[in-house]
Amino acid sequence: MPAGLLQDLDDASHRRQRQVFSSAFSERALKDQEPLLRTHVERLTAKLTELSNQDVDITDYLNYVAFDIMGDLAMGASLGLLVDKDSKFASWVRTAVGSIKLLIIRSALGFYAPVLAKVLLSILAKPLKKKREEHGKHTKAAVSKRLATHTDRPDFWTLVLDGKKQGADGGLPLSLGEMHANASLFMIGGTETSATLLSGALYLLLTNPECLRRLTDEVRGAFKSQADISLEALPRCQYLNAVLDEALRVYPPVAEGLHRVAPAGGAVVCGHFVPEGTTVQIPHYATYHSSRNFHLPHSFIPSRHLPPATTDPSSPFYADKRKALQPFGVGPRNCIGRNLAYHEMRLVLASLVWCFELELAPRMQGGWLDQKAWAVWEKGPLWLRFAPRREG
Repeated sequence: MPAGLLQDLDDASHRRQRQVFSSAFSERALKDQEPLLRTHVERLTAKLTELSNQDVDITDYLNYVAFDIMGDLAMGASLGLLVDKDSKFASWVRTAVGSIKLLIIRSALGFYAPVLAKVLLSILAKPLKKKREEHGKHTKAAVSKRLATHTDRPDFWTLVLDGKKQGADGGLPLSLGEMHANASLFMIGGTETSATLLSGALYLLLTNPECLRRLTDEVRGAFKSQADISLEALPRCQYLNAVLDEALRVYPPVAEGLHRVAPAGGAVVCGHFVPEGTTVQIPHYATYHSSRNFHLPHSFIPSRHLPPATTDPSSPFYADKRKALQPFGVGPRNCIGRNLAYHEMRLVLASLVWCFELELAPRMQGGWLDQKAWAVWEKGPLWLRFAPRREG
């Protein structure tokens, strides 16, 4: 399969692909896609209403809503997981998420122990190949079906197939293989990460009840009904934004950073010479938990992102290096789906605190954040209870 945006090492080719997809992730596109996002989030709250006062592993349902949304956008149809968690796509979703761990093992072995890697990968190669082939097969079939359908639904392909976007500035249009590769990328990069962040945000809020109360008051004060919660209005909820930023700092969905290789002749990074050929990265987790960058780095304090912390020199958080918080990356290869992710996360989290009184289930013990990281976190069940909101 040809390289998608993340794997394309050629700068010119990457720039061409990104230019074609840019319109599909624009603010205008997101406005058109809002009804689609709202449909899935309303299905989520309806499902949780059915499960009121029962123990719910919310990590599953956040994955369902994330994959249903991205399926609609990247493959032309929802996976229907919120309607039927045992749908034909359920095993594929588990396979797609599970394959990340195997890919990281393969990459690490190949880098640090290439001889040992050949032995172990001969054992791992078959199941890994099968998982990757299954993911690719589903994606190719769904995307090809969508491409053969003439529609004006506001998904990625309506905009990508626009003749004005394909081959912009005289560049080559996307090949079918590149379309398949990017759809496959979106179905992983645009789902597991958002669901992980929302799981972490809920846990952090429930273990810091004063933060949950403040967020609940803000959301319920801003909207008279769930139907009033809109993508346009949500960015004005300052504490909601601060909660998401702080959750991204404390529990970044991708713990490590993207690798870079020093060019010929080497390079100077932050005053240090890096010899050519050296692989470097800036790990998100380490950066965000360093006391050099953040005061009380291990504490969940959303207000550090708000005035007076950001404006009053007497605040202990005034000197926080907030520009170090870059969970979506920076530069021409930053995450193209950043705006979509923020809108989706705001909509889901605001809807949950508007609709429900949230609490940890009695079976839930502390230490949920004590997880292994395989690029993404290996999450255990997060058992919550969702009671209908109390009026007044």
